[in-house]
Amino acid sequence: MNLTTEKRYASANGFPGEQIGMSLNQSKDAYRLSRKLYGQQVNLQSGGNPEIDINLPKDGRLLLGLSIYLNYDNAAENPTLNLNVNNTKFINSTGVRAFDVENLREAMYYPLNLPLSGNDQITIDINAVGNAKVINLNFHYQ
Repeated sequence: MNLTTEKRYASANGFPGEQIGMSLNQSKDAYRLSRKLYGQQVNLQSGGNPEIDINLPKDGRLLLGLSIYLNYDNAAENPTLNLNVNNTKFINSTGVRAFDVENLREAMYYPLNLPLSGNDQITIDINAVGNAKVINLNFHYQ
């Protein structure tokens, strides 16, 4: 580590952006615009699982997309998913495999690009589940 690097990170400034010469407002804007990930693990029961509440952090302004990790019982199993944001249905009876990371190929998530207000009510319904299992829901937001 050279003297310039040591000096660069030895700053007493509290925000990471300020340590590399950004102003406080530039640092806040960079954080606000950065992509974030919220994960939630849910225990699914056999059959239907209505109104699973999703509690995204309040700083989310745009729901970029959704990805799911789920172990299926067999190749034919494909539970359906409904996504409601603020009492508006955005996804209606779509097979979960469409959002599964295994099927997204090189994409990190299934794109949604839904605007958020910070006080959003987000629910997911998952139906036609074979045996009880655990699902990992990942919400990519900004």
